[in-house]
Amino acid sequence: MLKPVTVVFALPTHLQRWEVPWHPALTAGEAVSTSGALAVLNPDTACTLACDGRLLPSDQLVYPDDRIEILRPLTLNPKISRKERVARARLLRQHPPG
Repeated sequence: MLKPVTVVFALPTHLQRWEVPWHPALTAGEAVSTSGALAVLNPDTACTLACDGRLLPSDQLVYPDDRIEILRPLTLNPKISRKERVARARLLRQHPPG
């Protein structure tokens, strides 16, 4: 028996996971819509799909045991966040508390 395709959506507090039966013509978009994940997602939010860390177009065929990840938009720019952390660390080194 073939393994199903797994669809996952990670939130900051928990992970939601659905399994979809695989068939030879199953696409990533079809797997997401069949899984019921769309009921959980905000319809105004544009999400991206990925599989094994690589972006995945919704019309891409998927295979048994694939894990399709629904990626949320970033709420914070990683470059800006890192620059802010470095600036805070420098300030604490120059002016230690106490």
